Amino acid sequence: MENKGQYNEIAIELSRLITKRYSTSFSIATSLLDKEMRDAIFSIYGFVRLADEIVDTFHEYDKRYLLEKYEKDFYDGLRNGISLNPVLHAFQRTVKNIQYPMNIFRHSSEV
Repeated sequence: MENKGQYNEIAIELSRLITKRYSTSFSIATSLLDKEMRDAIFSIYGFVRLADEIVDTFHEYDKRYLLEKYEKDFYDGLRNGISLNPVLHAFQRTVKNIQYPMNIFRHSSEV
C-alpha cells in the first residue's frame, strides 16, 4: 500500500511539474486553491498538456496514432485503476475522485 501511495504522489508531482514548466502564471494562480483542488487541476492540466504536445510538437510522428494510443491508455487506466503513464494515472484518479460523468469523454472508437 505504501508503494501505491508513493506512485500516486509521483504521478501528481509530474503533473505539477508539467503545469509549472508550461504555464508559470496558471501554476501560481492555483496556489489560491486548497491542496486537493490544486492536485486535481494539476492532473487535468497535465493530461490536456500532453495531448496538446502531441498535436503541436510531434510533427515527425504519426499524431493520429499517438492520440489514439493516449486515449486508449487513458481508458485502460480508468478501467484498471492504474496507468504506467504517471500523467494518465494522476488524471484517471482525479476522474474517479471527482466522479466526472463518463459521457463527457469521447470513446476512442469515435476518433
